[in-house]
Amino acid sequence: LYSAPSEVYIPNDTSRWRVGTILSIGPGEHNHKEKFIKTTLQPDTTVIFPHYVGYHIKIEGRPYMILKEAEIVATID
Repeated sequence: LYSAPSEVYIPNDTSRWRVGTILSIGPGEHNHKEKFIKTTLQPDTTVIFPHYVGYHIKIEGRPYMILKEAEIVATID
């Protein structure tokens, strides 16, 4: 395990986790009660997310992923 200064433990098992950088982000989403929830993330933030989430796409031959904010486990400063 890796212990970050904030006392968050990140497993070294890279088969379960991925790291990426946010390139662009929408304004937010509506919850199940139709209340709008504004996003808390910003572009250029490095994030950790499970290997199995998101949508894989290619734009002009380059791979990208589309994730929901709720699928992101942690941010890295």
